[in-house]
Amino acid sequence: MPALGQGRLHGECLMAGECDRCGECCRRSTPALHEEDLKLIGESGGLDLVHLVTFRRGELVHDQVRGVLAPLHEEVVKLRSRPHSWECFFLNEDSGDGAGCGRYEQRPLECKLLLCKNPAPLAEAYATGRITRLDIVGGHGAVAELIAAHEDQCGYEELAAWARRLHLDASNREAAETILAAVHFDARAREILTGRLPEMNEEDRAAVAACCLGRPLAETLSMFGLSIARQEDGAIRLSASGTIHHPAARP
Repeated sequence: MPALGQGRLHGECLMAGECDRCGECCRRSTPALHEEDLKLIGESGGLDLVHLVTFRRGELVHDQVRGVLAPLHEEVVKLRSRPHSWECFFLNEDSGDGAGCGRYEQRPLECKLLLCKNPAPLAEAYATGRITRLDIVGGHGAVAELIAAHEDQCGYEELAAWARRLHLDASNREAAETILAAVHFDARAREILTGRLPEMNEEDRAAVAACCLGRPLAETLSMFGLSIARQEDGAIRLSASGTIHHPAARP
């Protein structure tokens, strides 16, 4: 991983006054990538798959413009965040004179446009020209086929509907079995993908999988008010409990 530097977060003066370098914008979310950011991927010192994560269609994400959690209408590829946080992986809190950015000179478009004192430029470009993972890995080949199969078996919009049925009737075996089958398929797809990356460490393999297949279902099912637990015999048990954050999963 590249070292975190001490570059300024948002040096552009988008209005009468510059960024205060408080880092709050970079703690709340990471930028989505746009067509002009493709040139940053794969170049020397640029972004690699380990730095990216895909949020799939139907997944809850933080909307930086509206400041709310909302389901995505289309998938989004974003910079990776720190574990168990929305904070950008490249945020450096120890730069000495305010928050810094580890890749300021090669930052994505949204980072160039974002200034909390003047959100208009980001709002104008926010939902236009976004890229997908197929723009990165290509539309043909084994990885593209695995992505398509994964979407077919693990699509969030269908899972939300099955989660809603389970919340309406906790004894609905069809709903429970369908969701568990998706969890198993998701885990197997990640094994197949990461099995092609023997030279990477476990953390980086998981990061590549998160770019190509999105975040693991075992983690994201919580947005539907669902949780899974592994039993002593290795079996996975599904539980319909907890707060239902996703509107499509609510009874």
